[in-house]
Formats: sequence, structure tokens, C-alpha cells
Amino acid sequence: MDRIGFILTSPCSGGERIGSWLSARRSVFVTENTLFGRFCELWPDDRGQMLPAITVDRFVTEWSRSARLGPLRMNRVDFQQRFLDELVALIVDFGLRHSGRRSMIDLVMPFPGTLGAVESGLAGRLPDAPRLKLIRDGRDVLVDQAFRWLLRDTHGTNRYAFFVERRPLKLTRFLDDAFLDRWGRLWNDLARSPMTAPDGSPIERLRYEDWVAAPADALVRLSTHFGLEDLPAASDESAPTTGDSSSSPTAQASGATEPSTAARQDRMLLRVRKIAAPYRTAVGAWRELFTREDGRRLQDLAGPALIEHGYVDDPKWFLALPEVLDPAKLEAIAKSGDDA
Repeated sequence: MDRIGFILTSPCSGGERIGSWLSARRSVFVTENTLFGRFCELWPDDRGQMLPAITVDRFVTEWSRSARLGPLRMNRVDFQQRFLDELVALIVDFGLRHSGRRSMIDLVMPFPGTLGAVESGLAGRLPDAPRLKLIRDGRDVLVDQAFRWLLRDTHGTNRYAFFVERRPLKLTRFLDDAFLDRWGRLWNDLARSPMTAPDGSPIERLRYEDWVAAPADALVRLSTHFGLEDLPAASDESAPTTGDSSSSPTAQASGATEPSTAARQDRMLLRVRKIAAPYRTAVGAWRELFTREDGRRLQDLAGPALIEHGYVDDPKWFLALPEVLDPAKLEAIAKSGDDA
């Protein structure tokens, strides 16, 4: 790899764990630069606070609105293209120079609805950069994400009332239609992305489940694909592990909140993290939390992708799922965070 490569993945698919492993390599700087996607919105952090999120290409578009183009002898489109090219080069150069690393690997987790812009950005701006697709079973992804996003976008749902507010509900369904539709569609779009390698061949794929089964082999394959010099040794450290970082912008931003509010938010976040921990790296845990209707809905959204990546071989797999979940099991999961 010359300077930069990309791992394209969906949220909760193991990108953070691979990023942690790669960061331990002396030659690699792992980033989440959000270069492409033309995205600009308020986006919830771990505590549910809405903070601005903007991709680099969208920043360039907005910047260009006030740029004085006459002295530059450019029209607005030329300015945007050249500025974006030079800004991306600056981001890569700045990161490598100040980190002392030789290569950058950028974790690309597209925002909903932005995958097409991400694909065109990578293909048009960095066509020779190696790229790899990291895939995890969409059902485990949805369960993992539903737990991690309890404080982000579930307010007003039974899931929030039961797991966060601890209201005495008799919960018989974990997911909901809106969540399944939004995030199931995002997983499907990325899983079926037609993006190719620089030579036009199908993009290299790494399944999260293969990494779990044989971590050292998977990571050697990863190192070889990106041309990394310091290959990993076979060890348990190569396998996915649970854990959350407290160095996120949300933790830093919480200092501006009233102490009592911040403390309450911290307790809620610790509670959610404790409940979510077993599902962060689990394989097949979705079976505990999917109803038949959940499975049917996901099959309608992403059935071909589940089959393509080897997660199901029967399009009627959901018929084996229960109509409703056992409330006692859900209560036991919720209680696991009570002492946080």
C-alpha cells in the first residue's frame, strides 16, 4: 500500500476491533475521516446529544459558496474538485507526518443514504487505493446496534422505556419496524455494494465470523491485502474483544453539561454499555432477540444479501423464530445493567 487504504463496513460490524488491532501495528495510522458522502446533519452521540456531523466533500461544497473565485480563475465546480483533491491529500499527509506512520487505513462507515456518494468519491478521487469490505451477519449487526443506540434514537419506544427507564413493561419484542427498516436497509446496501478493487475485480471481502473463527489467519490476510510490513503473530489478542472507549467526543463534550445532568448521563451510558457488552462481539446472538416478524421483515429487506454472504440458505429461515420473545429473558438482560 502506498499511503492510504480503505475498509468499507457498516456500523457494529467489527470495524472498531480491526481498527484497534491495526493501530497496534507500528506502520499504520487508523482513521475515520468521513471523506465522502455529501452529508451534513446533527447526529446523536453516545449520550444522545445532537452534534454536527459533516463529511469532507460536503464541507468543501459549503465552503465554496463564499469563495471568491475570480482571482482563482476557476468556476465553482472546478474549485470544488480541486479543493477536495488537495484537502484529502492534506488530511492524509498531515496524519502520516504527525503520527510517524507510513500508511493510513480509513474505516468507512457510510451514513444512511450516502453509500452512492461514498462509492463515487472513492472511485473518482482515490481510484488506486486498496479497499476491503468487512461484513458481519446483518442480524447480529442489528441486535448489537439496537443496544448501542439505546440512548441515541430510541426515545419513545418500548425498548427505551424497558431497558433505559426501567418501566415495568411486559416486553415481547426487542426491535421495531422503524429501526429494522432504516438500519437493515443500510446493511443491505453495503453488503450488496458493487464497488470493485482498483483493477476492476470484485472487492476483497472479510467476514467478521471468519475472523472470530481464525483470527490470526484473517489478520495475516488483512495485512497481506494492504501490504503492511509488520505482520501479526498468532495470539488471542488478534480476536475481537469487548469494550468501549471513553475518549469519544461525547465524553469530552460532557464537561459543558451541568454536573448532576452529566452524572446522570454517565450512569445511563454505563448501564447501556454493560447491557450491550455481550452483543458487541457475539456470533449468532440474534437468535435470542429476533421474532418471526423481525426475520420476515429483514428477509424482505436484505434476503439476497444474507444468502450471498453465506448467512442463510433458506429464504424461509424466519419461520423457525418465535412469534414473541420470552419477557423473563428480556428482563434478565435488562437487569444485567442495574448495578452499573
